[in-house]
Amino acid sequence: MYDVDNLNLLQSNLTWEESVKRDLKDWNITKELAMTRLSRSYGFHL
Repeated sequence: MYDVDNLNLLQSNLTWEESVKRDLKDWNITKELAMTRLSRSYGFHL
């Protein structure tokens, strides 16, 4: 059974980047925080 959010994503024509931006906004995660977490997981220090 599909979650409502997953169903909406399947029906929409959003690009991957647009869907990620929407999710970050929905979850109140700033782009800077997401990039910091990503860089730490790859061993980069910003």
